[in-house]
Amino acid sequence: MSDQAPLSRLDLNLLVSLDALLTERSVTRAAERLHLSQPALSASLAAERAPGVRFRFILHNPQIVEDAVNRLRGADALLMPHGFLTDLPFTDLWNDSWVIIASEDNAAIGEGVTLEDVARLPWVFTYQSRSAFTSATRQIQQLGIEPRVETVVESFLVMPMFIAGTNRLGLIQAGLAEYARNAGGVRVLEPPFDATPIHNAMWWHPVHRRDPEHVWLRTLAVEAASDLHDQAA
Repeated sequence: MSDQAPLSRLDLNLLVSLDALLTERSVTRAAERLHLSQPALSASLAAERAPGVRFRFILHNPQIVEDAVNRLRGADALLMPHGFLTDLPFTDLWNDSWVIIASEDNAAIGEGVTLEDVARLPWVFTYQSRSAFTSATRQIQQLGIEPRVETVVESFLVMPMFIAGTNRLGLIQAGLAEYARNAGGVRVLEPPFDATPIHNAMWWHPVHRRDPEHVWLRTLAVEAASDLHDQAA
């Protein structure tokens, strides 16, 4: 006797729901297409949207970015802002902006950061090479300021620990501002220049363009990004 469930026991309505979701790339629009309420559609897909799937997230580094095409042959996607990769398909996710963090007891600055502060105070950067930089740090250089980089880290999440109790400055995404405050010992300030917004995207290899599993993954990423946007609003 076969230990697999016969086709007669499969709920084919789930395939209709999944097809609508993948086509519309939105639970709300898929529900409208099927004339269902959003909770009803979500319930029809709960635990059937690949409950056994596990995700592995790896912190990217300059080597991965420089060899992105080859790296993406063995990985599903790369989450990065626009401005680093070209000639690869992408799915836009969420937008963000830049803020400066400084120690709460940094007496070298006043109520805000000035361009003079940017030039004279030491910095904590995330990466520092020709291919690894942020749009905001590049803008600082374009303003004619060569920042004095005292510490280089490979994650924005650890940056507050290298700034608290020092006179260093750091640039992080506004979406991480609350995290930085909760880490303790730092305050969040606006940059003294019009920092270029961050447009985050999921980049993937063209071989995945029509893969149903990858379409599902991209849809899931868009939904998660939409949740981030709603929480920030």
